[in-house]
Amino acid sequence: MRTRTLALLFGAALTLTTVTPAFAGPPWISAEYPSNPFHPDTKGALLLIHTFHHGATMQVPMSGVAEGIVKGRRQTVQLQVKSTYREGVYAVRGDLPKDGNWALVITMNDGNAKASLLASLGRDGEVLTVNVPHDMKDGWIIPRAATPADIDAALKSSVALGNAERNTATGAALGFAGLLLVGAVLRNGRASARARARTA
Repeated sequence: MRTRTLALLFGAALTLTTVTPAFAGPPWISAEYPSNPFHPDTKGALLLIHTFHHGATMQVPMSGVAEGIVKGRRQTVQLQVKSTYREGVYAVRGDLPKDGNWALVITMNDGNAKASLLASLGRDGEVLTVNVPHDMKDGWIIPRAATPADIDAALKSSVALGNAERNTATGAALGFAGLLLVGAVLRNGRASARARARTA
């Protein structure tokens, strides 16, 4: 009986040794953008989130908030992070005011380990930057929960990139207006020249 028990324990230990490497290592989180507009699970999502434990796709508890600055005031909006028809893929949704700068903070809870993803949004909600806060340990990239400093940096990035976008758009508009003005001047000049030629 004892020999049989030891054999079973050895077999269980061997099985655990064989399986463990597939789940070894830290969790990971990444983003997909734009989302697929042709499936109801992903249509209209701000972005999609992929979650992993090391190299394996995993379903884990998720949460998310949007931190923004609207008319100079800091605001927080709770986000919905829901699983989709694809394993380990979540759709992020939320109603964000259009006249602000926003950073999304998405966090996965893989047991005792946490991993966060920060996404800075531009005008019309487009994703401009994505960052996963992390530390390095023994050659491993170890993701961690976002700190207030991480979130502030992502929000500042959103503000800076949003201002750059607006300046580019304004510059393009002024450039186009300038081209129209030059064209009008040239047309008027040619018309005046033709009028003088007819008079002469």
